[in-house]
Amino acid sequence: MGKWKKTCAYLISAFMLGSGLLISTPEVQAATTLVGQWSFNEGNGKVTKEQVSQTNDTINYVFNQAVYKPSTDPEWRNDGISGKALLFDGYSTWVTHPAITTPQSQISIEAWVAPRAYEWGDGNKLEAIVNQQNKDAKQGFILGIDRHGTWSFQFGSNNNWYEVWSFEPLPKYEWSYLTATYDSQTGKMVLYVNGKQVSSNMAPVHSLLTPASTDLLIGKNNQSTNLGVFPLNMFNGLIDEIKVSNGTLSPIEVENAYNAYMAALGGNLPTPDLKFDRSVYNGDTYRPTYHAIAPQHWQNEPHAPLFFNGQYHLFYQFNQHGPYWHNMHWGHWVSTDMVHWRDLPPALSPGLFQVDPDGDCFTM
Repeated sequence: MGKWKKTCAYLISAFMLGSGLLISTPEVQAATTLVGQWSFNEGNGKVTKEQVSQTNDTINYVFNQAVYKPSTDPEWRNDGISGKALLFDGYSTWVTHPAITTPQSQISIEAWVAPRAYEWGDGNKLEAIVNQQNKDAKQGFILGIDRHGTWSFQFGSNNNWYEVWSFEPLPKYEWSYLTATYDSQTGKMVLYVNGKQVSSNMAPVHSLLTPASTDLLIGKNNQSTNLGVFPLNMFNGLIDEIKVSNGTLSPIEVENAYNAYMAALGGNLPTPDLKFDRSVYNGDTYRPTYHAIAPQHWQNEPHAPLFFNGQYHLFYQFNQHGPYWHNMHWGHWVSTDMVHWRDLPPALSPGLFQVDPDGDCFTM
């Protein structure tokens, strides 16, 4: 009965929002204008459409133009918030859009994210969800995630850099609706998760965002730290329904927006498909086909076999972010015959307040 009441509340809220009934009071009056929106509903191909400009933006992906295997589209998934979603692989997938007109006095950013893993925070830089910024020059803005799932909205103004943080880690393997707002009239920065305020901070009143002369990137930091040829500070997981608006969403508008999404979903979030797909390597003449190997990315030290509850278990060092040694997890395979192995989620992951927060635990 409680679940039915909750669903009814979502439906009523969505109806009132769509019919304009919730826009009658001063505190709910909307004054926002979309300047960028990405719905990621293509489901295939190497581009995604930005809805405001109707621009087809390139999706960078390591196998877009593979030379030693058939060319492969980026990894699309069917379990988005409203249709499809794009999987960001953690090292090669990002979207490039020509610079938008940066809102300067008021800005709101919305994004649905389902993280698969978190980075180390190399260079003290965020794993970008969406950004158009030059932090060194104190210009532009970024919404992104840091170590262990903490997250932040940051922007530059008049040779200063301002930040607001949420230190409650975002959950992995599930969808979260993130909203960040800033209003120069009050100097207030606010963060919301799933329609509820979780953090705020203040900048000096009337501080205007200083635009950055750079492309807008989704999934990659404009100023990524490099590890050899690999860019770090990359998002790993699903992203859907990004919106950048000129104007500040009020708390009730943020809550109503979340309720409207939930109403359209019948009150239940989809379970994101974040499994590593081995088939993306089909046709790769250099990939082993017999020996146990990670489903994607980096692996080393496969060992520690054991037999438990009718299955053989084998573990290995596993970097979920890319094909290089860094930020290790313990990968996990199981088998009933020691020939055919099945991938399971990592057995151990670096985590806040854990015994091994940096993924440095090795065996001897």
